[in-house]
Amino acid sequence: MKIQSIKLQGKRSFSCFLVLALIITTCLSASAVYSSAVASDTGYYINTPGDLWDGESSDTDFAGSGTQADPYQITTAAELYGFVRTYCGETAEDKRHEDNLYAVLKSDIYLNDVRESDWATNSPNEWYSINIWTRGGEGMGFRGHFDGNGHTVYGLYFAPDKYDDAGNSGIKAVSGLMPLASGSAVISNVNVRYSAVKAFGGACQVGSIVGFVQKDHGGDASHVTVEKCVADQTVDFSGLTNAHAGGIVGCVGERSHLTVRYCGSSVKFSFPINEMQPAGKGGGIVGNSDWGAESIRITNSYSVSSFISGTPSAEFGADISDGTLYSAYSGWEIWGNVNLTFVQSASMIGKQAKESMPNLGWDIWETNFRGYPIIKGSTSSNGDANCDGIVDTLDLVRVKKYAAGILTKICLAADLNGDLNINAEDCSLLRKNLLEQ
Repeated sequence: MKIQSIKLQGKRSFSCFLVLALIITTCLSASAVYSSAVASDTGYYINTPGDLWDGESSDTDFAGSGTQADPYQITTAAELYGFVRTYCGETAEDKRHEDNLYAVLKSDIYLNDVRESDWATNSPNEWYSINIWTRGGEGMGFRGHFDGNGHTVYGLYFAPDKYDDAGNSGIKAVSGLMPLASGSAVISNVNVRYSAVKAFGGACQVGSIVGFVQKDHGGDASHVTVEKCVADQTVDFSGLTNAHAGGIVGCVGERSHLTVRYCGSSVKFSFPINEMQPAGKGGGIVGNSDWGAESIRITNSYSVSSFISGTPSAEFGADISDGTLYSAYSGWEIWGNVNLTFVQSASMIGKQAKESMPNLGWDIWETNFRGYPIIKGSTSSNGDANCDGIVDTLDLVRVKKYAAGILTKICLAADLNGDLNINAEDCSLLRKNLLEQ
């Protein structure tokens, strides 16, 4: 997310002083309306009930042809659900699982109305999941290329305690934005925010981005890549106490190789055993390595929790990282094949993140006001009220007009204080952010 700087350096045009005056005064007058400075109120401003998924609709009539030159274009929650059900299902049908399939996300997605703090306990819409017992065999999952295009998915809700056709409990689910991935799948450039998992004491496999990395069809090795993905502190896995839950990827199975680069996790976990084992058997980046994974490689990434649980296998051969994996849990420093860098979680927030994580890869990352780093161009930056990829005075004006009841649509990234209410306090915080740039 690009922050538009307004510092005065030497002699500038008179327009710079007008911009500065606008920033200083915007939050002060409840009746002020700056219509000339605001883009038209078009459909890409999300956060109204009419834009929400109903929990059932599944649309596979995508624009595009699914090729690299003409990828499927996913613009609605129903299309995203239809895509995941079709290309990440339990059986391989027709050409659904070819590795040359391409899709791109064209807008932010709201799967639940997350504007109320109790949304996850108020009959939320459940996301697609796969029965753990049918994970093998033909259940290859997604094998193509999915580009989130910097967009954010809000309101993912997973319910691991599934039931079989006879009503018997304990099936346990594999869940994630993409529940299952294999082959040469690449999932990139997507954010998950304000999401949750139903409290569960079973051994489910859950990841914000991918639930389980599976060996390829016929037993061949998979080489799955997850890059430029962030699951922030609004993602709540704290109800899991015995789960293979990963902030980014749940588990990596046998004959599977996982590469994670430029990913960040500040997902909330419980620690029922110790600090080394989030969710019991989970991790901030990857849930667990005890499923026969061939290799796990994590670079240019950060995790507020222990990045993995279990003992990183010496059989991986190469180091898990190269020093560019930053973790707020230092226990893994004793393992020779990990090679991470310890940094306190408080030092990962805001502008100080650049100093505390110098090798994170700041050509791809950028600091986030009052938050953990985000990928440049992301719509999840704190303050981007109009979802245009830039935080500037237009966002300040939109927050002001939304708080005053003049506008009805705004991106949830404008919630700077994290209370799910966008009001004058958020306006003041955004003004401070712009003045400090």
